[in-house]
Amino acid sequence: MNTISPLKRNKHNKLVLKFWYGIGIIVLILMLFVSIYIFPRAQIEVRTDSKSLSFEDNSVATFQNGQYTNMPVPVYTYTVNENSSSSLNTTGTSTVGSPATGQVSITTLNYPNSITIPAGSVFSDSANQLNFTITTSVTIPASVSSAVVTNATFQAESIGANGNIPANSQFNAVGSSPLSASSTGQNGTTPSYTITNQSSFTGGNAKTCQSVTQTDQNNLLKSLENQLYQKAQTDLSAGLQSSDISFPSSIVNTDSQKTFDNNPGDCSSVLNLSLQTTSTEKYIKSSDLTAYATSFLQKSSGNGFTISSIGYNIKNITYNSKDNSIAYDIFLTGKKVRNIDVNNLKNNVVKHSVSSASSYIKSIPGVEYVYIKVSPVWFSIFRFLPFRRSQINVIIE
Repeated sequence: MNTISPLKRNKHNKLVLKFWYGIGIIVLILMLFVSIYIFPRAQIEVRTDSKSLSFEDNSVATFQNGQYTNMPVPVYTYTVNENSSSSLNTTGTSTVGSPATGQVSITTLNYPNSITIPAGSVFSDSANQLNFTITTSVTIPASVSSAVVTNATFQAESIGANGNIPANSQFNAVGSSPLSASSTGQNGTTPSYTITNQSSFTGGNAKTCQSVTQTDQNNLLKSLENQLYQKAQTDLSAGLQSSDISFPSSIVNTDSQKTFDNNPGDCSSVLNLSLQTTSTEKYIKSSDLTAYATSFLQKSSGNGFTISSIGYNIKNITYNSKDNSIAYDIFLTGKKVRNIDVNNLKNNVVKHSVSSASSYIKSIPGVEYVYIKVSPVWFSIFRFLPFRRSQINVIIE
């Protein structure tokens, strides 16, 4: 039976002990490294000569040459287009038809010179006292020794069957007429004329129908306009950012295109309308107000400071639709904080003692108070800041 001698056993135990001693030292070194380079943290709170800022800016921006003057932020215009169609039953009554027409013969005698009867001259039939007009001008030659017959076309002034007068009706000129201008003919004779129709007049007719009135058009247009304008107001609001500021009193509605299928007086039981409208509204962007507040406060604070906690409060902003002006009263708030290069500060305090770091930071212009907290507790007893910049957090107020 093989046995290990006490000497060999003792030697083996020493080797095992050395091995575990080595492992322990390595673990201790690793723990020390982690404790010094990984765990430590420092928070540096720096209070500077920061100051709260507040300003009130108020004025009236006027609209000139297509743009606003004295307005701190741009004014935009949002546009929406709406279109729809509608109809209503008409309420009017009209009489429609055609006037009667016919051929007449004008017989003249003892007219020493030719005469011209212009189109539109009025004649009246002797029996019914209905007025007719000559449709085209005619020139009648002189009639000295014998009568001259000239043909012409008459048309009734009004529509209806009463213009369909029978044949052999007689007509006389109404008002001033070239036929009555000559009072003395050849050798002291008296000029004379007769006008008659060989055939009865035809084509005159009339009927009553339901028709379109101007009121019908006005009512339909107003109803559809109200519908589209209300929709436009909803779409204008929906199209803007919730933080934007709009001016409902600046809304302008116009009819860009409207088409009725019938005009007043036309026979139709239904009136149809197609309408397209354009609506615009003025607004300003909240992002522009923030940029304006930043710029205004920055200029007011001077160099060497950064503006933080920027805000604005619109005490009043009103649009005047009469002259397109905008009255505004805006209260601006913020805080000016001394500009300190945080990265440079960390570079100058890392691995330094707390007292040295504090003295350096206090030497920076504008610094009024410094507080340095090192953690964990067991590391803070060394009164040194961590060895890496990333382990240092700086808060500047």
